[in-house]
Amino acid sequence: MSGKSLPKPSSKTALNKKYQLLAIETKGRLDTATENGRANINLLQKYYNAFSNLYGAIILDDAWDIFKILEKEKISKKQILKKDFLFFSEVARYEAHNYFVLEIDELYEAEERGSAARRFILNKKLYKKGYSRFDSYYRLADKQLNHPLCVLDRDELLSWDEPGMLWRSAEGAALKLFVENLSVDNKSVNQDINGEKIAGKLLKDFIFWHDSEKFAYSYAKREWEKKELEECQNVDESEKILRLIEQYINSAVLYTEINKQIDFVLKDLQEVGVCLTEQQFKTFLQLYSDFSNSSRKWPLCGWQPVELSNLYKNFSKSAISFGKNMQRAFEDGTLNKDELIEEIRKLDIDVIDM
Repeated sequence: MSGKSLPKPSSKTALNKKYQLLAIETKGRLDTATENGRANINLLQKYYNAFSNLYGAIILDDAWDIFKILEKEKISKKQILKKDFLFFSEVARYEAHNYFVLEIDELYEAEERGSAARRFILNKKLYKKGYSRFDSYYRLADKQLNHPLCVLDRDELLSWDEPGMLWRSAEGAALKLFVENLSVDNKSVNQDINGEKIAGKLLKDFIFWHDSEKFAYSYAKREWEKKELEECQNVDESEKILRLIEQYINSAVLYTEINKQIDFVLKDLQEVGVCLTEQQFKTFLQLYSDFSNSSRKWPLCGWQPVELSNLYKNFSKSAISFGKNMQRAFEDGTLNKDELIEEIRKLDIDVIDM
């Protein structure tokens, strides 16, 4: 756990100064005063957003490797250089985004601050205030060690610049529609936050606080804590359930974890007063399973489970090499290189030891 203060959005005046410095440092390649400079800045903003939404967290060194694969023409023409990509992160650190750009020592106390290439793009959904503020990130980082980064084609990756991409698949849309059209049992005595009965209402038509939310609010001692809880909890119930599902989708990989997730969602539905019929229960299980299997997940480094499954099934006598994240894990002792190589070779896969 790191206790360092995090970068906060700067004033418009301060940001203008940073952009002026950015234009100088990049020799006009990233310059808000020129059309090409603005286009390059806009492109980098889209990539940073997309990296955050697709991977959850990514070190800038790896982000650049993906950028140069997808933007070969710009790289070959020297329209954007690696140092431009990294200089831009200094400005992004102090803008208001759905992600942080963090120095490595802001994430890990024991690490010394290094070059800009060691900064991380971190989705803010992985952060919470308090002592354990980055616990969600640490759990994610452990799972990501097991997988290579999924590199989509340019258009598909940049589509992840848009919020809510997780739900724009056919499977996501079907599950979302199902949840929004669930209704509370007609015999329910539950009430919304205004004290009105919610029996027979669709989940999208009322706001309901669960017992855990009431407890968290009563336990909060600071005004900002209460305000944040109100903002988070005062959304319609279908949105709350969908947020919960999204959080689960971006945290679990194993079938045992997914089964627990489904159980937790069903308990929340039961608490609000939804009584699923046998057919609705079967439909929900199928929709959740389809959504989980087809979603690009943070723990899988942007891969869909079905993609990885097909990839591994199609292995013949293959060979792999270890990427930068794996190499770092070997160096700091997180993974035992010799043991891992031995286990991989048991699967009839060669290892190119670089």
